[in-house]
Parts: sequence; structure tokens; C-alpha cells
Amino acid sequence: MIKKILSAIGMIMIGALTLLFLNAFNSSLAVRCDLQNDQLYTCQSNSVVLGITFLEVNAEQVNDIARDLTCKGAGPNKGCSAHAEFITATGETITLSKLYTDSGQVQKMVDELKPLMADKATSIDIVFSPSTFMSVVLNTIGGCVFMLFLLIGLISVFGKDAKDLKLRK
Repeated sequence: MIKKILSAIGMIMIGALTLLFLNAFNSSLAVRCDLQNDQLYTCQSNSVVLGITFLEVNAEQVNDIARDLTCKGAGPNKGCSAHAEFITATGETITLSKLYTDSGQVQKMVDELKPLMADKATSIDIVFSPSTFMSVVLNTIGGCVFMLFLLIGLISVFGKDAKDLKLRK
């Protein structure tokens, strides 16, 4: 019986970890930029999941922000992802986040940050939340996977063994 209970707990843990893993793709992006004496920004962007910073990007001498749209494949199989990029005084581009790729959200981010940088705001501190659609999709999939593993765990504890079937004959 202890073996069955431990197996059920293991299944529930796997389901919970799957739910957390899927939420890693559902990150917020916190962007902070400070204007320096040379009228260029020192910026930092953090991909945040459940209040924990997973990826941090630092950029020096930033003077602008742009959206980069990358598409792979052709025809109906063409897949595109968007990234916001800091543009430095030397022309170098630095991607804010590899996780934050929703085209509409990235465009919204660029539209909010670009005027602030053009107006030379002394401090920029903005958090961009994940898209609602992505949140619903990932939480639905994660919830279903969690329920599946919960069901498997409960069946392993309260279900019949193959030995029980042999005893019936």
C-alpha cells in the first residue's frame, strides 16, 4: 500500500511540475532603463515567471528600441516570432527576451517604450504581462495534464491490481 501511495504522490508531482514548466513559457517582461549623462540608456530586461527572474538581459548605451520579426518555412507551414530589441549607439541589437515572442505583445511593448526613449525620460520602469490568449492556452493544457496525472495517481492507489483479477477465476 505504501508503494501505491508513493507512486500516486509521484504522479501528482509530475503533473504539478508539468504545469509549472508550461508556465515558464508564460512569462512577464520587466524592463528598466535609466538615462545616463551621455543621453543614452542603461537598460535591463527580466523575464519573470511567478515572481522569479529566469532570464536577465543587460544593455549599455541604448538609444532606441525596435521589433524584429523572424519567419521560417514557407506557405501554410510558415512560422513567425517577434522579438523586441534594444538598439545601441554602435548599432548593435540586443534582444530583450527569447521567451516573449507574441507579435502583438511585442509591438505593444515597442510602441510604449519608443516614445519614452525619444522623449529622454530619465527613468523607464515597465512590466509587460503575458498575452491573455497564451495564458489561457498554457494553463488549460497544464491543468489537463495535471488532472490526468492526478487521475493516474488515484487509480494506482484505489484501482484493482492484475492479481485481483487472477483471484476471481
